[in-house]
Amino acid sequence: MVGIKGTGMASLAVSLSEMGETVSGCDSGEVFSTDDLLKRNHLHVDLGFEAANLPLACDTVIYSSAYPLSTPILQEAQKRSKPLYSYIGFLAKLTEGRDSYVVSGTHGKTTVTAATTYLLSRGKRKEYPFFSIFGSNLIGQEGMTNQGDEYFLLEGCEYQDHFLSYHVRGALITTIEWDHPDYFPSEKDVFASFVKFCTQIQKGGFCIICIDGKMTRRLASMVKDRRPDLRVITYGFSSRGVFRLRKNTVEDAYSIDLIEMLYHLPVHSEAWADDLFGAALLATAMLLDSKNVKLFLPDDALLTDEVFPSVLSSMLSDLSGYPGTVGRMEVTGEEGGVTYLDDYAHHPSQIKVVMESLREAYPNRHILVLFRPHTASRTKALFPQFVSSLSLADKVIIQNTYASARGDVDQEGDSALDLEKALETHLLSHYHIPLQAVIYAKDDDAAVAEACGWLSEGELCVTMGAGNNRFLADRIRERRRNG
Repeated sequence: MVGIKGTGMASLAVSLSEMGETVSGCDSGEVFSTDDLLKRNHLHVDLGFEAANLPLACDTVIYSSAYPLSTPILQEAQKRSKPLYSYIGFLAKLTEGRDSYVVSGTHGKTTVTAATTYLLSRGKRKEYPFFSIFGSNLIGQEGMTNQGDEYFLLEGCEYQDHFLSYHVRGALITTIEWDHPDYFPSEKDVFASFVKFCTQIQKGGFCIICIDGKMTRRLASMVKDRRPDLRVITYGFSSRGVFRLRKNTVEDAYSIDLIEMLYHLPVHSEAWADDLFGAALLATAMLLDSKNVKLFLPDDALLTDEVFPSVLSSMLSDLSGYPGTVGRMEVTGEEGGVTYLDDYAHHPSQIKVVMESLREAYPNRHILVLFRPHTASRTKALFPQFVSSLSLADKVIIQNTYASARGDVDQEGDSALDLEKALETHLLSHYHIPLQAVIYAKDDDAAVAEACGWLSEGELCVTMGAGNNRFLADRIRERRRNG
């Protein structure tokens, strides 16, 4: 597996290993969050992409789309006539021979896929023969969930229309916003891609859509009109049907009423409530879509005449035990009176949700964010929104832009510098915002030094962004510990 440290690639590598395949790979020497996952599952990783790193006994080569076919190890694979698949191409192949279910959307797809995986692996549902692949892993879980290979659950990204390659039996759509401006010129183009994805779902399948956004409400209407053979289920705070979420202002909790029972969701924002409830809906729909339907209900479950609510009630009861997902509001440590968290948020809307959730979960605590922008094109296209969402923190350290393997960089200088200057201007002209200080850090050493100088007891330290900066927390803790 070429580029085995990628989040999706690492998950696939572990899943293939659990299926009995002998798996190895290669990647750069940079340390990623997936290094620990690969190490725990005893997967060998060579450094570099030279032809010599291709094992003689290799049967199949899977490569991250970040690496072109001109990469030496891929050229060697072609020279040896080895079966060669891109990551997306291999996932598409996996969807061909089994009923496959895809979670997609601009935000929240990893959380929904992870939570659905968790629910389908609880209690009697361990008998449900499925496996899942998504861009992270459950906190505290050594490998990936693999209970069989009859059904496949995966996270489907819209970038470069990747999800259009999959053979889909059922899908869940979380949100639709403009993102990936290096590929989609406008929100209109993003929406068109989601319409095509949903309308090519297999005949008789289902589509679950959260309608708390303008674009997803429009999508639900279009799918119902164009594909009357699909079961379309809508949910959310805007829903007028049975799957309507609400916030109980008395108990300050997000909840849903179902068959005369109240279920509270263990979250601190509407977006997360949508994600967890969506996971419960998807897990229920998957079970009831099986060829040989088994409800896998616990012995004390309440069974009514309506089967769907009965199964959904069981799912909702299990949500309280959801451990969370690596890199999604993940608490990575607590030391010296400082709580350290890591989050993958790299789009303004995601940043806003994280900040609001932190304010709910940790009231009256100052928040320091170390933010590494992910790609120059996204930073430029959504620049005003980044300024607005980052100003919700008390202190912000802007790191240099992470180009990723896409090579998405600004040829005229680092756009992160422009972001730092705009935030500084914003805080000087807006006295009602939390933001008190902002600075640019040209590298990791500078970011660690600034964070240690700014942090005080009782504060939160959040590493944020799609860049690989979560390990800065370890360096900050060590430096503060040693004075």
